[in-house]
Amino acid sequence: SVFVFSIQCPVYAQPREPDPNTGDPRWRKRGIMDGNMVRTLFYNDGEIGRYREPFSGEWPKGSGHLYVDGVAVLVMAECVDNNGNTIHPMETMYYEFMDVNPETNQPMGWAPLPGYCNYYQDSPAMSDDPESWSAHWPDKPLDWAGYWNGYFGKGVKNADLETYYVMDDNQDVEWDFFPDPDDTTRRGLGFEVAVRGFQWSHVLAEDCIFWHFAITNEGKYDYEKVLFGYYIDWGIGECMPEPGGSDDCGSYDTDIDLAYAWAYNNASMWGGKAGYAGFSFLESPGNPWDGIDNDNDGLIDEMRESGPGEYIYGPCGYYDEHGNLDRTTGIKSRWHWSGDEDGDWHAFTDLNENGVWDLGEPLNDDVGADGIGPLDEGYTGPDEGEGDGIPTPGEPSFDQTDKDESDQLGLTGFRIFPVHYYELTNEEQNWQVLTELKPPTEEDLLGVNLGMFFSSGVFPLHPGETQRFSMALVFGYDEDDLKRNTKTVQAIYNANYNFSRPPDKPHVRAIAGDGKVTLFWDDVAEYSYDKYLQEYDFE
Repeated sequence: SVFVFSIQCPVYAQPREPDPNTGDPRWRKRGIMDGNMVRTLFYNDGEIGRYREPFSGEWPKGSGHLYVDGVAVLVMAECVDNNGNTIHPMETMYYEFMDVNPETNQPMGWAPLPGYCNYYQDSPAMSDDPESWSAHWPDKPLDWAGYWNGYFGKGVKNADLETYYVMDDNQDVEWDFFPDPDDTTRRGLGFEVAVRGFQWSHVLAEDCIFWHFAITNEGKYDYEKVLFGYYIDWGIGECMPEPGGSDDCGSYDTDIDLAYAWAYNNASMWGGKAGYAGFSFLESPGNPWDGIDNDNDGLIDEMRESGPGEYIYGPCGYYDEHGNLDRTTGIKSRWHWSGDEDGDWHAFTDLNENGVWDLGEPLNDDVGADGIGPLDEGYTGPDEGEGDGIPTPGEPSFDQTDKDESDQLGLTGFRIFPVHYYELTNEEQNWQVLTELKPPTEEDLLGVNLGMFFSSGVFPLHPGETQRFSMALVFGYDEDDLKRNTKTVQAIYNANYNFSRPPDKPHVRAIAGDGKVTLFWDDVAEYSYDKYLQEYDFE
């Protein structure tokens, strides 16, 4: 049974607000991710790596050993065009075999939205380079100007290196299809994607780059079948200055949602043994409408856009109060907000025996939409939702910042092939390939110039809704090391990346007396905030 405790508060969905602007190729930038042992170039239109470039999936950093000839992020959907034909457009961007608009001579793929970097700098916005930042972030309030647009909050740099950009598919005018009948200037599928890359130098994550994508349907077409995936041209064992064709092999592991590649006979152009490289789904899109526990966590149809909902006593799946997955003791139940399905957001923990709310962790969780509280750098006072006892989008462990509030599908499509056997321009063929898992054959494992498709889907994406997926580009010395590293970075991701950031210096005053100790946080940043005055009883 579920007990509902009513508190007067707004109950509403919290979709990601799309940017009213559209992608513009003039904002295309090239950057370098080099925050740990992995170094690679990338572009703010979804591409990672490029053939014959010195930093194309280089590992370890500084070795000149390359593993990637190119990566393209792709989204496909099934829809009906204006002539009644069922079509499957592919939205992607790659440096070759792209359809080109004959009027503009621009590829018909992803393009970056304006305003998310400094137009007059060469790089996308990077957390360690304020010169690359926008003067004002289009998707944030004015008081974020001059602060890093961090995934974890205003000015918060949890990672050693983070990049952020937004792109959309408006350049794709190939089809007689309009995602918004009321706006025939909007083309493509009407999808907008917010992209972040993270790197940590911590030894547990030094062989990985995390990539996080939030895909929003900003049109009015109700898609019932969508898939997200990657195309990769592997280049295992190459090196500069003259990388050549490679003889690579590939496979997958659905237990850890990993698609990976290695060199035939472990050969490399530098003469030593080549390592292994792969991409893993750390978080895949969810299907919150099928009534199925897709990710086997004891919850059905979780959703990361649900808003706070109601305060209830009921099941929280197999998650403990800290958000850790524990299937050994069965389904857990406790007080929580229904929109915080796994019950790991804490402002109040429970009603005690005297009928009074026991305080949870308002300093860590109930910090408002900007994601920072009185003990964090850049705090200027209470903001929307801070200290109100209700989870607010932007706060830790809730909706966007809690990946367990998604009913994930995992790796569902895989195919390896000689490069150019499947072209990105052949959408109907690719739709069939990307919607099935095809194990590699013995012939596949003899080594070719390897191309790879892998995907997660299919699932619906309704107007205004957002789906998220997170990938890890992971490296290892052999297959066992690669899979071990994949499991490690999955555990890091499951903890919402909170594994290596040093604690901030506290601003706390304590007064003892009458068997109690009273802790005051009200002298932080020259603000008096009574909600952060707490009394703790000591036995």
